[in-house]
Amino acid sequence: MRSLMISIIILLSLDGALLAKPSLKFGVFAYRSKAVVEQEYQPLMDYLNKNLKETSIELSVLQRDELDDALQKNRLDILMTNPSHYEIIRNYNMFSRVIATMVRIQDGVKTDSFGGVIITSASNTSVNTIKDLKNKSIAMMGAKSLGGYQAQVYECLQ
Repeated sequence: MRSLMISIIILLSLDGALLAKPSLKFGVFAYRSKAVVEQEYQPLMDYLNKNLKETSIELSVLQRDELDDALQKNRLDILMTNPSHYEIIRNYNMFSRVIATMVRIQDGVKTDSFGGVIITSASNTSVNTIKDLKNKSIAMMGAKSLGGYQAQVYECLQ
């Protein structure tokens, strides 16, 4: 009798495991606060989970270091990141290729470009063009940030 009960419990456990949908981890670079990025991507997750009958998608919004760690440990199946980060990781990870590019619409205008800004105080009359930055000290997000550093450095080097 005890063996029968154990067998039933094992079979019920296996049945539940067999019925579980396979899951894909969808990693998104947290280019803003995690809460804001999660709110932005949740409608996509809801859509995918509603329409992909055989697979569930799990959203994971990660800071740059967390994302790199998850990639190194092969914890992500799908990745949404910026072009600069993608170029770095495609050489070191299992991700094979770009399958989509995000096109944003702002005030009815579509853009698939990425860039950054350089700002100065309105009272600073010594900086009006990129050329005026020579021999000046500036603040930046970090050397790994495409929109907060790399795009501006590229323009300065041009």
